[in-house]
Amino acid sequence: MIVIHIGLKKSGSASIQTFLAANEDALRSIEVDYSPVGRTKRKAHHNLASEAIVRKRFNADRGTLADVAVAARDSQARQIILSSEVFEGCEDHAVEYIKSQLIPSGREFRIVVVIRELMELITSSYAQKIRYGYHTYDFDSFFDARLNEKRIDYFETVNRWASAFGWDNIRVRPLDSRHLLNADLIDDFLDSAGVNVSDPRLQEMHRPGLVNAASGWKTLEAIRGLHSGRHGLPPTHPLAILVSKNTARAEGKAIEMVAQDISRQLGWPSDKSLYLTRAQAQQSLEIYAGAVEALNRRLPIALPTPRTLDERGFTERQFLPDISHISPVELDVFFDEIADSLFAEATGKARTGLDARIIEEVVGTRQAALLRDSDRPDATPTLLIETNEFYDQSDQGQIKTRIKKMTGGESIDVQYVPPGFLRRKRSGQLHKLATARAWSAVAANRNRTHLPKGPSRRLNVISLAFGRTLRLVGREHLTTLAGSIGGPVLFQTMCLPPTPILLSDSVFLEYFLPAISDPSPFDGLVALFDELRSADIIIVDDIAELQWPMRRFYPILSHQMTRSDDAELLIYRENAYVSRHNELPVAVIGGSRLGVESRDIVIDVLSNILNVPIFRIAATKALEEYTSDWDYRPMPELVGAPGMSGLDPDAFTGALAEWISRKANDGSIKLPTGEGTVKIARKSEQLAFDCMAADREGLSRVLDSFSRFRITGPRSSGAFIDKYLKAAGKSYVRTDSNEMEFLEAVEPFDCLIACGAIGPVNTTATAVALMPAGWSSFTVNAPAWLAEIRLNAHPAVCEHDQWYSPAPMQNRFTIPEREIVAEITRLTKEQRVQRAAQAEA
Repeated sequence: MIVIHIGLKKSGSASIQTFLAANEDALRSIEVDYSPVGRTKRKAHHNLASEAIVRKRFNADRGTLADVAVAARDSQARQIILSSEVFEGCEDHAVEYIKSQLIPSGREFRIVVVIRELMELITSSYAQKIRYGYHTYDFDSFFDARLNEKRIDYFETVNRWASAFGWDNIRVRPLDSRHLLNADLIDDFLDSAGVNVSDPRLQEMHRPGLVNAASGWKTLEAIRGLHSGRHGLPPTHPLAILVSKNTARAEGKAIEMVAQDISRQLGWPSDKSLYLTRAQAQQSLEIYAGAVEALNRRLPIALPTPRTLDERGFTERQFLPDISHISPVELDVFFDEIADSLFAEATGKARTGLDARIIEEVVGTRQAALLRDSDRPDATPTLLIETNEFYDQSDQGQIKTRIKKMTGGESIDVQYVPPGFLRRKRSGQLHKLATARAWSAVAANRNRTHLPKGPSRRLNVISLAFGRTLRLVGREHLTTLAGSIGGPVLFQTMCLPPTPILLSDSVFLEYFLPAISDPSPFDGLVALFDELRSADIIIVDDIAELQWPMRRFYPILSHQMTRSDDAELLIYRENAYVSRHNELPVAVIGGSRLGVESRDIVIDVLSNILNVPIFRIAATKALEEYTSDWDYRPMPELVGAPGMSGLDPDAFTGALAEWISRKANDGSIKLPTGEGTVKIARKSEQLAFDCMAADREGLSRVLDSFSRFRITGPRSSGAFIDKYLKAAGKSYVRTDSNEMEFLEAVEPFDCLIACGAIGPVNTTATAVALMPAGWSSFTVNAPAWLAEIRLNAHPAVCEHDQWYSPAPMQNRFTIPEREIVAEITRLTKEQRVQRAAQAEA
């Protein structure tokens, strides 16, 4: 099917086109092709509309309707989408021409039209005309002129297309969230185009939000007054000089972009309903209602009947908006701030006009900053673009080429950065100086972290799998592996958090840490990630990745540089990864927020960033839906079995050897040469990275109820306790030792609090386990009231802007994932019963 979206103008077309263009590749994965043929500025098919209307700006080299037909005939996509609001202006002969050119494709057709209530359309069109200085007439003059245009008759516009393509192939939708599918314009458009909007892959795609939103009346009228010469500025004012050059199209956009930011700082209202009198509104409503009534007699899917003015709570304007209604003081500030932003004080030369246009036309809706070195005018500027796919820099060359054409040959370095990297002032404006400093630090640090890899002395394999998954893999099996690859093997096991935590923290260390004045508390983490980057292979499994984390909470380095209060309540086992987490900007995230469905994407991105291929083991049957394409899938009958008995070592090393061979052939792994020797280094005996959260209220009551304390566990664990006891002036000693003789020899205590897993304790004092290991209960020798105290909690987890994920839409605990947790719990309990029965027998 060929879907032609014809607008209408000012009816959400820019939002639809921005979504389609931004997700062009992803849409092809669901058999939707937003055809690249005939698109201008990478977004809309204005060139095809220009061909049909026979406009001078048509350029056959950019693609024709006949080219679309050829591409559609050969395409495997179900839907070929064309979109341009310029199609709205096609007369009968132009519509017939479009059909004749596309008929050879052999495809069916669907015409999608989005209409907007006329009273909204007229005010929006007025804003569009004056916001860039293209026109300077007042609203009433514009309203009278617009009502005389034939384009306001929606029925006639749609009828021209229906006459050629048939009413059954027409879909007309209102731009009204009350009547849109899922109250979302994009979902509604895709559904009208015949796309299955329930496909989960659609939820992963970037949604641009509202594009080309109208301004408030003060901003619009101040800009209109500026371009009409009614600004009241002295002739020598830089802004007065700029607009007097009569280059509205060239300078108008730069002025408008700056004006939007300044008007928000001034707190100017954005009420867009102040332009219409009641008579104008009623007249607009009657014309729109008549068009809807006429359309509903023909359309296969009827449109909703518009509400009356009273039903919608219409507010009539109190005055005709004009610059004369704005305070002179406000205007002076408004115009002066625009001038300061557009001009360099020392030289009086335009500073941001061209840069703003580069960002608008090349970057689109993404956040970006063009950094120029004022001290070195000849230095190459850097364009930083925030994107969730910052690790993929495949189109840098295309962007550089476009910028060269726009600037007449200027070379600009294009770099992608993760969301949140661009520094901002408290007002929300871009802080260019802070951003430039941060980027300079990142660029200097990259020489260390992005070194090219050569073949290592040994094949360095680092396993992050669950501690017992590979417990049966011994020297003899790794020796066989070494013989298979023809060189020595170093096999290391490390206990680290799941890959989403590693990915987000690695992004922090590369993009946010370099700007921190004292990076020393992060030295341990930097060293651990250096080890990961030095690996030739990393191994993960679904037990440590998906099953184990579902009921746990994790620390994650905050990309907002803030420390969560709940981070003080996290309880860790002894682990090098968190050895100084009590000093770091840490947020808390639940394992259930890490996203089961998005884990493959996360692993792939981490592999890309570390430049290390990752071998994935799927050993849990309850998760097989989410691990269907993992590299090795032994899949025992009962969940958790490999966690207890371990995988078959020969089968595992055989599968790993085959995978290594494939990776070596495609250049992902460079094999060592030499004797097939083996070295094994187990850096942790823990099964998996373990972390729990203490309950603030319950823990506070325990700390209030005793006088002398022993705290065991790493200093980063339970940092809340140290702060609380210091503030209360109570006696306590913190130690890593678990030996009771040592603890009691130091100084007597009333209460022992274990902030790290230790075995059974033998003490006459009260003992509380915040992370029990080998304890029969959470407390020992405890008073009766302590049995009623809740010690573990489920803290509120951080928002997504605190961390990085390549698939943010997946970061929530879905209903199917809850069912997985229940199934894993049931099967694990069943296994324990079976093992207990076998032990008794």
